[in-house]
Amino acid sequence: MLLTRVMNLPDLIVPFTEFPVILSFPFSSFQSLSLQILKNRIHFFFIKRAIKFNLIVEVFVPVGRKGKGKGKARG
Repeated sequence: MLLTRVMNLPDLIVPFTEFPVILSFPFSSFQSLSLQILKNRIHFFFIKRAIKFNLIVEVFVPVGRKGKGKGKARG
């Protein structure tokens, strides 16, 4: 389960495919928000709203996946 929390005001729960995404914005309603999940990364694209606030984004990865399995020396 992948969760992303943007800290600010009350939280808005927006289901994205099978990934629950918790969003909160400095404004009451958001428009044209599209999310893309690429390799454990969540990219936010705000189309009709220009956001000029500092948002804190926290990404929670499932417990049990320690590291990305990269950078291990083999041989």
